[in-house]
Amino acid sequence: MSADRLFDDAPVQPTKPAKQKRVKSKPEPESAAGKRVLAAYHAGFLARHGCKPLIAGARDMKLIKQMIATWDERIVLALIERFFESSDQRVRSSDYKVPDLFYHAQRLLLELNGRVTDRRTLEISDTVSRATRRRS
Repeated sequence: MSADRLFDDAPVQPTKPAKQKRVKSKPEPESAAGKRVLAAYHAGFLARHGCKPLIAGARDMKLIKQMIATWDERIVLALIERFFESSDQRVRSSDYKVPDLFYHAQRLLLELNGRVTDRRTLEISDTVSRATRRRS
């Protein structure tokens, strides 16, 4: 009997290498900012309604990261504060979910900057920004 055979007819199977443990990489700064913004949203919802919000992790984090990429963390945190303090009927009639924050963010940003925010003004500013956008 040879060393490479366990039994007369069966070859010895080579052993599999031991699995290597995965080392967790450090979270990206964008991810850390997203977690801070989501925590601020959670705290604002809790303060306003007295209960925890329903957060759809992947969807809500995607929207938050998109807002952070568009503006920056500091502005998004200010928008969240404004969102929960707003007396605007459109905001008050929402469910105060993250998609509602995302939907109202542009108008809330204009309010924070002291701009007129009626619907016609928003339509005009949107048209002007599209018309004056540089083309590559």
